[in-house]
Amino acid sequence: MIVENIIKENPDNQWKDNKILEEIKNYISKVITQRNVMVRSAFNGEDLEGYSAAGLYDSHCQNTKDLLLYDIYKVMNSKNKPIAVKLREKHNIPDDLIKPSVIIQDGIISDYSFTTYTESPFDKNKILIELFINKERWCKPNPYQITYDKLTKELKIEQEHSKYEEYLFDENYKLIDKKASQPKDVKKVWDVVKNLVKNALVLEKEFGKPQDIEGGIKNGQLYFWQTRNIVKKIH
Repeated sequence: MIVENIIKENPDNQWKDNKILEEIKNYISKVITQRNVMVRSAFNGEDLEGYSAAGLYDSHCQNTKDLLLYDIYKVMNSKNKPIAVKLREKHNIPDDLIKPSVIIQDGIISDYSFTTYTESPFDKNKILIELFINKERWCKPNPYQITYDKLTKELKIEQEHSKYEEYLFDENYKLIDKKASQPKDVKKVWDVVKNLVKNALVLEKEFGKPQDIEGGIKNGQLYFWQTRNIVKKIH
């Protein structure tokens, strides 16, 4: 709440250097290894039984040296987004019970990003991994869908990452040319995917419930952004 109070005292503080920002940056310099940081929400009550706020609150990437209190406050203040308030009302969650908190972590520009469900919505005995190639993600392709069967230990690709396609039309919308390229071979990071499965099983055991895990792969290295309990009923 210190950040919020400082900004309420003087809104200009969110754009200027000040003591609390200096303390934050000093601490960051000791633990952050990348030139970018991810500023993301970690509110209490984001995931309750029968309610998930996944994707509801703000998060963004920022150059570490240019970090401002504004970047932190923007994430904190996303508690007050109309859709967030409306959904809390719908689920009878009092606003004053939600206490904004913020995580600042290494901002990894990964080659692949993934969401892993340690209990697949299609089969509770399987892990489901949705793996995107970030270089081609802007065109909203379908991701790789990879499953791991907890009973048979089989790891396999259920769905290939859709290929990148580019179309060229004339002024009359007549197709002139079409280019298509196949995505990277996921087998190049297959050992990393196996490692992801091992870690996902550890996280599920540690938290005692099926997990929804987000992360990425950069230069063959596995990174985790966050993990949260899977909520059966989501908004």
